[in-house]
Amino acid sequence: MRTIAAALALLAGLAVSSLEANNVSATPGTYTGVIQLNTSFVPSSVEVDARDVTNQYTATATATQGGAGCAAGSSDWCYSIVVES
Repeated sequence: MRTIAAALALLAGLAVSSLEANNVSATPGTYTGVIQLNTSFVPSSVEVDARDVTNQYTATATATQGGAGCAAGSSDWCYSIVVES
C-alpha cells in the first residue's frame, strides 16, 4: 500500500511541475449585445458562439429574454459572452 501511495505522490508531483512550467495568462473580456430575430417563429432558446480567427477556440453563451431591453416573447434576445485574449 505504501508503494502505491508513493507512486501517486510522485505522479502528483510530476503533474504539478509540468503545469507550473506551462502556465499561461489570459485577459477575459466580455461582448454584450442584442440579437433581433425577424422570423415567422419564436425560438425557445438562442445560443451565441464567439470564435477566434483560426477557429481553435470557441466561447458559448445562451441569449436570454425578460431583462432590460429584451422583453419576454419579443424578437429581441440579450447576450453576454466572456472570451479570453
